Amino acid sequence: MTTVLEQFEEHRTKPTKLNSTDDQRSLDTAFDALWKQHTALNPKLFAPSKDKQTREAQALLNGEMRGVFEQASAALTTLA
Repeated sequence: MTTVLEQFEEHRTKPTKLNSTDDQRSLDTAFDALWKQHTALNPKLFAPSKDKQTREAQALLNGEMRGVFEQASAALTTLA
């Protein structure tokens, strides 16, 4: 059984004919970079969480990770 994240990754990496304009391809590229940046932050989030440093984890989640996620979300919303 595939997870939602696996399904998302599969669809995200497939080329699509819908991204036919330069602007759409640019947004797709921007989203891809932002998504990679967001997922790369996960280990930074989990380390303080495991050590019960919840304030540090919350600061990262509500700060840097939220900013990257919101930018990625905006790119997806524009593509939709």
